[in-house]
Amino acid sequence: AEWGVDWVKMDWCNTQGMDPVTTYPKMSEALNKTGRPIHFNMCEWGNEEPWTWGPAVAQSWRMARDHHGIWSSTKTIISESAAIPANNTGKPFAWNDMDMLETGNYNQAAHSGSSSPPNMTETEYKTEFSMWAINASPMVVTTPIMNCSTGTCIPGITDLQKEILLNTEVIAINQDVTPQGRPVVK
Repeated sequence: AEWGVDWVKMDWCNTQGMDPVTTYPKMSEALNKTGRPIHFNMCEWGNEEPWTWGPAVAQSWRMARDHHGIWSSTKTIISESAAIPANNTGKPFAWNDMDMLETGNYNQAAHSGSSSPPNMTETEYKTEFSMWAINASPMVVTTPIMNCSTGTCIPGITDLQKEILLNTEVIAINQDVTPQGRPVVK
């Protein structure tokens, strides 16, 4: 709190034998004791259906596995988000986190070293950003403010990233406190 932190994400890696339902409330209590409003994000990948118990503990929680900058990963995350019962979505201070956006990152993204290199098109990146907004997910971006993909770091984000990330109409959809959008046809 003394660092001025506004967002804390508590991951769930290497927690064999621990129970997220009893462990995360301890961190929540510790953050609340600081006296500073801090958004608490839990990350146990949706294994224990955090949308059913998370609102009493945190403001958001990961609802699926890691998202990577490939279209199949994006489609899977969107599908898994749509499968969450509507009454467990998009409530004030209770959001299902679809994971970090890979918007326009190509090979400069944090996950670019995964077994499947980023391969999304401009249209797919725009769809990703829009679907995160429609699904009332926290919109956390992995976009580096320094592009080091060529070996030389250059300040700034690409024109595509600016077009997507600064789209005020899409951001307004995300900021509207309503339940997440639902598929009309499956």
